[in-house]
Amino acid sequence: MKRHIFLTFALIFTICVGINAQVPLNTLVQITKAEDARAFDGVLEGLMRSPNAETRNRAALAAGRIGDERALPALIGL
Repeated sequence: MKRHIFLTFALIFTICVGINAQVPLNTLVQITKAEDARAFDGVLEGLMRSPNAETRNRAALAAGRIGDERALPALIGL
């Protein structure tokens, strides 16, 4: 039983680390700051055109959470 719990925890931890590991930390900080300030600006829009798919995905999620209508053309383009 303990082995199953440990394996489940290890799997969840590995998945969580793997998801965030693909977005560079400095980029993730920029996205989080924009999201926290509810500011859709050129930085976030530029990150939505990143060659890194995970960065684009995370920036699009932030833009959707911000809810600014100016983000719609960029979101539609994705």
